[in-house]
Amino acid sequence: MKKEITFLPREKWVLKKTKVIFLAEVDSKQVYCAIHYETLDDKFQADFKNPLPSFRRNRHHIEKTAEGLIRKGCFENDGSILIRAGDL
Repeated sequence: MKKEITFLPREKWVLKKTKVIFLAEVDSKQVYCAIHYETLDDKFQADFKNPLPSFRRNRHHIEKTAEGLIRKGCFENDGSILIRAGDL
């Protein structure tokens, strides 16, 4: 059975972890997804002080990548999804 995956329209820059965090709902269960600043900068020229505009401009591509990782079952040990440069 194909998983129902939707992304919530909220994202957060977590400076302490240098990641942008966003949420997916997978069959009504929330899954945390993240992309490191280094990946955003490498692929989309993000600004360290505020990487959210870069994330938002490229959100569709980033979410499609996260969706692919979810469908492949590429979860981290804590059940989250982490997008790496090689995933994009």
